[in-house]
Amino acid sequence: MSRKERMDNMEQAKSDTKQPQKMSRRTMLRNVAVGAPAVLTLHSGAALARSSNMVGAAPAGTRDMDGNALCLDTRTAKIDYNAYQVDLGEPARGRVNVLSDRAYYSRKSRFSRPRSADMVCKRGGTYYYRDDGWHEVNLPRNGVIVSATAMVSVSLRGGIQFNRIA
Repeated sequence: MSRKERMDNMEQAKSDTKQPQKMSRRTMLRNVAVGAPAVLTLHSGAALARSSNMVGAAPAGTRDMDGNALCLDTRTAKIDYNAYQVDLGEPARGRVNVLSDRAYYSRKSRFSRPRSADMVCKRGGTYYYRDDGWHEVNLPRNGVIVSATAMVSVSLRGGIQFNRIA
């Protein structure tokens, strides 16, 4: 076989082998975007379900439709202080103390410094408010103000107890 024939045979073999088509960058990204949801859904759903029971702390002054502060008792939850989020577990469990937006006092005296519902929630302890006489409120320490929307969403998937305090 001559050199020319060998070269022709090599060229023929190259053309018979299917070469991968060159893909444009746009086509490649589009194919990755279409395939990504399939890859994500194949992964365990437990991580996604667990993250759905994370509740972020709401800014001070957040109130529900009735003007009440929702104070999440953090004794039964895990707090991520870096992200200021609370993990209510799987299934979601927690207790929310509903506080009226009024002045709270550390003693049964209007001469003591008034505290907001936000401060009472965060500090916890024994406080008093006046409404046809003095009423006592006892809250656990390190409560977190949460939004009504977040709590309703989570309570549909677990056992959240709402407790009207004041």
